[in-house]
Amino acid sequence: MSSNLTPRYTFGVGPEAHNIDKHLLDADGRLRAFDAVAEDIGSMQALLTLLEYRMRCVLEKPRTRGYPPRLFISYRRDTDESMEWTRALALGLQEKGYEVALDALAIERDAGPDDVTAFISQLATADAAIIVVTHGYLGQSGEDAIPVSTARDWLFEEFSRIQTLRSWGVLEIAWMIRSGEPRASEWLDMRETLDRIVDVRHSRDQLADALLAFPTYVGPRLTNEEQSLLASKAASVIAAARSSEIASARQHLSEIKDFANTEEFRLAAVLCAANSGDRQATLSTAHEALVSNPSLPTVVGIGEALWLADLDLDAVRPLAEAAEAPSLWRHQCHFILSAIFEDLGALETAANHAQWTLRAGAGNDRRNELGGFWSTPTEEANDLSRQRLARIGSVRSSQPRKTCESCSSTFSPDQPICVMCGLSAGSSTEESACLACGYPTMKILEMEFCPICRKGFAAGKWHGRNVQIVPREPGGRFSVLP
Repeated sequence: MSSNLTPRYTFGVGPEAHNIDKHLLDADGRLRAFDAVAEDIGSMQALLTLLEYRMRCVLEKPRTRGYPPRLFISYRRDTDESMEWTRALALGLQEKGYEVALDALAIERDAGPDDVTAFISQLATADAAIIVVTHGYLGQSGEDAIPVSTARDWLFEEFSRIQTLRSWGVLEIAWMIRSGEPRASEWLDMRETLDRIVDVRHSRDQLADALLAFPTYVGPRLTNEEQSLLASKAASVIAAARSSEIASARQHLSEIKDFANTEEFRLAAVLCAANSGDRQATLSTAHEALVSNPSLPTVVGIGEALWLADLDLDAVRPLAEAAEAPSLWRHQCHFILSAIFEDLGALETAANHAQWTLRAGAGNDRRNELGGFWSTPTEEANDLSRQRLARIGSVRSSQPRKTCESCSSTFSPDQPICVMCGLSAGSSTEESACLACGYPTMKILEMEFCPICRKGFAAGKWHGRNVQIVPREPGGRFSVLP
């Protein structure tokens, strides 16, 4: 189950997690004195290990998204101007209704290890990380330039954890670019974490334009106790539904009916309806959840539920969205899509999704061609993909083939578009299809987004990401990359 309502039993977010049981905890599982741990492995390693422990404790518990959304700001304290600007950004976002975590507002510069790790561990509960990009953050030449080696200290450790949490679907990343050239950075790779870009480098009023990128939050506001209750009861609904204990699931669901406008209630309602065999209720609750602009884990959870309820066509949209988003579920979604399209007789699309799954399990050279994050498919999944390709190949072997000049995928010559990359097979640039779900030929002037998986259109083809405003909220609008 992909939802954050299911405990994530993780070894850790960063490599220092291996020190937790070896150095941080005593034989009874209690925290040792920090100074004693630092003497064993060094102060920096001790600090990062304590951070790993705190984050692991959070991730192992069911949790909701923030109500209001929780934003964590990552920046470099390199100049007084940078600190003052970032502080003003945080205060402005608070005025717009968000809960903001900024070190300058929460801890002192000389704070001890407990305060520092408690603050940074809020990444595990954040809905989005705002990365304020400057010359200093990137370690590039500029008025606030600093050596790359020193930029890789806490910034690198913080960013690497943000990137990992993004790949797990725990949070999203909003890039707030004030100066510098991120794509030329020697250590920061933002290509596969583009949830939102706010480029204010050429703005007359950077702060005003940065704040305009975030709408005022008008959604539900829950206390910490209410969010804990919601997480606990929604998790119980899901566990009971998946065990076919429908009466128990419905009872738990009734206990959180006051939170019906939250993402967690909607996901629990979808799972409850799907596992009870109520197709109409499953469809209606899934539709209500998807139009509320849910987070990636919930999108995947809804797609899985619809597929398991044999509502394959309805499952395509959420699965296609997740398949193109950098996350650990990409290969899983491609695998399910290949099964759906084979059953529907869309053999070209089924084959391309199956080939993606196999490439995800191949060596690094082939994996790197795919981009983004995903976990490695099991050998059983790879065997099933090979069997699917063999079945499809036996049907296609007697048919003439055509090769896409853009991505080299093969398809039938009477097919107007390549279902893998979405480019028109002919000379017309006005016709295309969705690269994720293979939605049929469409005129680009007639629609801005694919109605199946909600991809945006740009530069002659459907781009590979479903990009939405960060943080997402009910009725949230789309935000297309520049």
